[in-house]
Amino acid sequence: MKIREFIYMDFERLKSIISQIEEGLIISSQHSKSISQEDSASVGGSLFNFLKAEGGSAYVWQEEELNTQYLHDNIYTKVEDALISNNVLTRIPEDFLKESIEINEVRNKLSETSFILIRGKIFINDFNRMRMILENYNEIGDFLANCSTSSLPPDTPKKLKDQKISEMKKSMTLDNKYVKGLIRFIDVFYKDRLIVKSLPFNSLPDLRFAGNLTKLSLREDISNIIYKYGTAPTTDWTIFAQLSFIPEEKREAITPVINGNPIDLAFQKIFDSIRNVELDAQSVLYPEIAITPIAIYRQIGG
Repeated sequence: MKIREFIYMDFERLKSIISQIEEGLIISSQHSKSISQEDSASVGGSLFNFLKAEGGSAYVWQEEELNTQYLHDNIYTKVEDALISNNVLTRIPEDFLKESIEINEVRNKLSETSFILIRGKIFINDFNRMRMILENYNEIGDFLANCSTSSLPPDTPKKLKDQKISEMKKSMTLDNKYVKGLIRFIDVFYKDRLIVKSLPFNSLPDLRFAGNLTKLSLREDISNIIYKYGTAPTTDWTIFAQLSFIPEEKREAITPVINGNPIDLAFQKIFDSIRNVELDAQSVLYPEIAITPIAIYRQIGG
């Protein structure tokens, strides 16, 4: 028995996959079972024969307000199993198990249209949360430093207490200009972005799969998820995703050649400069691989 504990599911993308997989399986049923056209159009002849209720496969589309999370979970299971049985889903690290593995071995087996199932440690980077912490970082440091002396014996000399507080404040204080710069950088380039990264190979810590999460597809508020599991859960989680981009180790400089009047050329130079900054600040760079997460879950049993 497999029980999946989902924290994220992009059901719109899942429906797109469903509509394509189901059509393929209906055609396959027609050839192998010689069923009638009427039967093949019904849910009974499709991947989703568990939806035999009236309305057929259109039930998922037309009565969407009746779709609960439980129905979504069941559909996800059918999709994952169908992709695996048709050999169009790459499982990482299972499909690369050997004594030693290199980064390029993994990269060369993947394409930018691959569906992948990644199992490993995940990291959640919530830039909105990071901004809030940075705004209050030094004040929080002061508070924790003052609290640190509460565990000292009551007869500890005041001079020793003050020294301990001073040392801790120094270790937990960031330069205000640095903090201001980080906050400005987040406001310009990241805003409230929520990034998930997966590390499937312990021997290859540089090979990470990174993708942006849509908050509407979270099962609950991100603050609840972080409270329960932390930003770096200790157990393995699985990400079902589609590859978006596999960056090259050596990227070409962005220097398009254009013709135009002096004003156009001046603006183009500015845009080119900004693009290079954006590439370093916002893009997934080698050896990381960019993904579009569709579902994230922890498996229980099975």
